[in-house]
Amino acid sequence: MGLLALTLLAACLVQGGAAAVLRHSVDASARPLYDILVTAADAGATRPTVLPPNALGGSGTAMKMADVQALRALADVEVAAPIAQLLLPVQQGWRMQLAAAVDPAQLTPSGESYRATLRLLSDDGLGERLLSEERYMVALDQSNAPLDVAAPGSGPESGAMCNIGDVTIDCSLFEWGFEPNRTAAWVLGSGGDLSSGQSDGSVVTVSLPLAFALDQRMTLIDPVAEQALLGDAGSFLNPLVELGGARGRSTEELGAWGSANTGSIAKALAEAAESEAAFRLKMEQGPAYQEYLRVKTERGEPARLADYFGEAQEMYPVLVAEEPTPAPLRAELSVESFGPMALPGTDSYGEMPAFSTPLLNDSAGTPAGTVVQDIPELLDASSYAAVPVWWPGTGALPSSDGGESYAGYIGFGGAVLVDASQPNAVRRGADGAYTAQLDGVGFRTIAVPSGGSSGLSTRADPSVPGAESAYSEPRAAERPPLGEEFETGASVGSFSADELNAIAAVADGIPLGAYEPVDAVLVEDADGEPVAPTPITPTLSGFGLLGAQTSIIGDIRRAGWQDDTIVEAVRVRVAGAERYDGAGIAAVAAAARDIEELGYTATIVAGSHGESVKVSVDGYAFGTTDAAGEQRVGELGVVEQRWTVLGPAAALSTAVGTGTMLLLNTVLLAVLGLLALTEFGATPARRRDAATLRGLGWNRPRIARWFAGEQLVGLLLLLGVAGIALVAAPEPAVALPIVAAGFIGAALICVIATVRATRPSGVRVISAEAMERSYAVEYRPEARIVGGATHSNDPSGRGAAGAASATRAQRRLPISTVSWGLQRAWRRPVAALPMALAVLTAMATVAAFALAIAEISGQGAQAPVGGQVLAAVPQLLLALCGAGVAGALVVRSRGQSAQDGRRLRAVLAATGWPNEDQRRATLAASLAVTLASVLLGSYLLWFALGALGVTSENAIVSSALAAGIVVAVLILVPLPTWRGASRLMRKAVPTDGDAA
Repeated sequence: MGLLALTLLAACLVQGGAAAVLRHSVDASARPLYDILVTAADAGATRPTVLPPNALGGSGTAMKMADVQALRALADVEVAAPIAQLLLPVQQGWRMQLAAAVDPAQLTPSGESYRATLRLLSDDGLGERLLSEERYMVALDQSNAPLDVAAPGSGPESGAMCNIGDVTIDCSLFEWGFEPNRTAAWVLGSGGDLSSGQSDGSVVTVSLPLAFALDQRMTLIDPVAEQALLGDAGSFLNPLVELGGARGRSTEELGAWGSANTGSIAKALAEAAESEAAFRLKMEQGPAYQEYLRVKTERGEPARLADYFGEAQEMYPVLVAEEPTPAPLRAELSVESFGPMALPGTDSYGEMPAFSTPLLNDSAGTPAGTVVQDIPELLDASSYAAVPVWWPGTGALPSSDGGESYAGYIGFGGAVLVDASQPNAVRRGADGAYTAQLDGVGFRTIAVPSGGSSGLSTRADPSVPGAESAYSEPRAAERPPLGEEFETGASVGSFSADELNAIAAVADGIPLGAYEPVDAVLVEDADGEPVAPTPITPTLSGFGLLGAQTSIIGDIRRAGWQDDTIVEAVRVRVAGAERYDGAGIAAVAAAARDIEELGYTATIVAGSHGESVKVSVDGYAFGTTDAAGEQRVGELGVVEQRWTVLGPAAALSTAVGTGTMLLLNTVLLAVLGLLALTEFGATPARRRDAATLRGLGWNRPRIARWFAGEQLVGLLLLLGVAGIALVAAPEPAVALPIVAAGFIGAALICVIATVRATRPSGVRVISAEAMERSYAVEYRPEARIVGGATHSNDPSGRGAAGAASATRAQRRLPISTVSWGLQRAWRRPVAALPMALAVLTAMATVAAFALAIAEISGQGAQAPVGGQVLAAVPQLLLALCGAGVAGALVVRSRGQSAQDGRRLRAVLAATGWPNEDQRRATLAASLAVTLASVLLGSYLLWFALGALGVTSENAIVSSALAAGIVVAVLILVPLPTWRGASRLMRKAVPTDGDAA
């Protein structure tokens, strides 16, 4: 009963590992922004304990918004804030323009041909690196000649027909506003792309055909839940709270919101809505739409504005970063002249420029100057403003954006999920500092030649200048790239780096997934030698060493994304856990268990903190400034970066692990088996007591009550211990079935044993044949058959009968003492069963304990030693109970063997067996049981662990095999004589057939 009580107590505490660690490692007054990080379950993934900046430790499997709703339905969840990270390849090259000053003294057209080489360069902290180099053929007229050029027949003439919806009208009714201007510039890219430009009287501008895809990190959140999570630090999300939701917003809705609010963005929204409304009104009053209305009226059909203006586009409200990506970007424009040339008068229905033969043949021209300028504004993905690259000799002219007051539109086509970089070999040194290894997974280019394509591939040629190392990859999508339903975002607010830093300060080391800085400093070179601390700048791609900081924040509740698997994680705040005292810890642990029961991974983040980690970086593409050269790829060295070290309870599952469940079931069955063996083994003695009481006049019910009273004392004590254990259990509802099963099992064993003990024992006559089967020898002194020989000792002259008996026995008896021992092990299950149970119990207990400890130590590798020990206390207690059962079975087996051995030796000696044969036969019988049990247990364990998918089955089976061998040795090898040993053996096995 004592072992069973301890087993039930341990069973009630097995779910309290994470709570025990929290109690001993987290300040009771601490209250993080949230308590539990929920990610999709992945059976093959280990729980991370150290996270890079803005990573949340997902396994690569995302969730849906339906999963978020399931979490919010839990009674103990106060806030469930989902988050997702998208990468947006925003095409920026179209914003670049060549800008050349007009010569006011030149009044007639004066064209000239050039070769222009544009180089874009950045700096990763190790020096300048070339991003792209593109060569253009340029035809440029910087004269102050008249702007307008008469182009008869170039516009729509009367008689041409156009459509508005299903109505055909004369094209001349449209207010085209078509006035052909003189083309002052032509640019032909190496990929064949051609663009033209005009003069405004002071500057000639022409777009450069350049593909430049700037990767933008977009964070999707539920703004309402995020504000509840962040508190005052989330006030910048107010515009998303007011405008976000399941549907997009029209220009009119955005304008109305802008009119009701203050600030430059709100003003721009209102002005944009007013401008569009004025334009629509003008077009509605124009002759083309009026003719459309006339035709519709004649037909008796309703008019639709959408026939003229198209369907109203809903835009996706977003917040944009006030500062662009803090990476340097520089343009270097070198020009060679190839002499005068005539430009076509207009690019509308006109001729192509005729470039000179030397220019077409790639001959060298006359150097005409080089201009170098910084163009960080190109990195502002939310801006539509042109970025001019000044022509040599232009001088420092003011930037001209055409008076643009609002440039907050962003295209969302092609957005994809991107996994955070996954470091490997994360280790904690003897000094407590963390180190990690980060290897490149591919290469990415963001600026590609004219006619090329960037996309989101990480399979670029690393030797080509401009390729950057990628340390994360796009996640495979289950459907077309996200964002196609809402291809345009409208900025309704902004956030600054200071606001993000304020959130990180409030989080105080708790991982949030979007707001942390990604700064890194190079401290060692590839040879491990210290270097002067060198800050590494963010890459322009979202896959680089530092990744991309959040530059856009959007609403995850969009209707078009409800069925997409995009939710990377959900940050959960538990209801009723205002402090991390006993009640708060219990509430958090209970909520984590409820979440894991839904099939998710719940990570308790209390106690997390930021810490500097030394990261060894390999697969780094070192830049070059030589377009004809090759980049070198190799080991960068060691960078220091601030990572998140999760709290000590983060890696401990609140659910009962596989190893712990195996250990619990094994020990519970073993304890109940030992109880049954003890109770049923005492039946002969109780029957003798019952016979005595029956002789005193007691009837059977009274005898049963007498025995039941003895059993009731133990059961009541067991019930009391079970009640205390349930009160102390972290989750009584979970522990109750286990406790009930143990108590009911013990009660049934006691009832059955009591009923058997009160039944009068019958008289049974054992025949000689039964004795033969029991001892495997003729129970007659005149015959002994071993090895086929007949030994006769027949003073009565019954030689013939003895010979006949010998012939009959020879057909049944083994041929050697060893085989006799093997046969005895098979024919004496009463003696063999305790031995086998002792070996199998020890092996199963050790194997399950090793698996349980491996799970705990693997989960809580970062927990303090004391916390790990506390988390493993229930498993240690269960293992001790299992060891106690095995020890009791060993003692019983030795006592049984000693008792049976005395009787057997008397029989064998009487039949003429030498002492040596007796010892050999007895040893063979014991070895047959123990070795067979060891081999059988090893095979069953190997099979079971393999079926469970345990990867460390070799070590576990080896430890179980060692335990089985130890128990076998304890059963077989004589122990040193000590006072009381014989008394212990006698008490272990009742005499006079009690063990039968």
